[in-house]
Amino acid sequence: MVQQILKKDTYMLLAVTLMVQQIIKKDADILLAVTPMVQQILKKDADILLAVTPMVQQILMKDTDILLAVTPVVQPILKKDADILLAVTPMVQQILMKDADILLAVTPVVQQILMKDTDIMLTHKL
Repeated sequence: MVQQILKKDTYMLLAVTLMVQQIIKKDADILLAVTPMVQQILKKDADILLAVTPMVQQILMKDTDILLAVTPVVQPILKKDADILLAVTPMVQQILMKDADILLAVTPVVQQILMKDTDIMLTHKL
């Protein structure tokens, strides 16, 4: 479902800082940055959780100070709750593992937002 939404509008690209880009190239861990437009949505819903691959899930549970490069609003949430489980659907997991292009899987809350506003698409290219 997320993949279909992403295919509709691919012109919206995740803004990744140079530092994050370098880390992504050196490490298999996925660091995600968001555009200002997405930041506004994140600020409206504090319950939004970023879905990541199982490998990143395990790392997040061990060290909440690193990995996800998100907005200042989301960062404190991740640091305060080390037990946050970030899950993705089996279909998205397979896509993430097989495809070099990283598709951002999101929680049902974010999915609803994406479906209502097709101008906000999350896509990331290394």
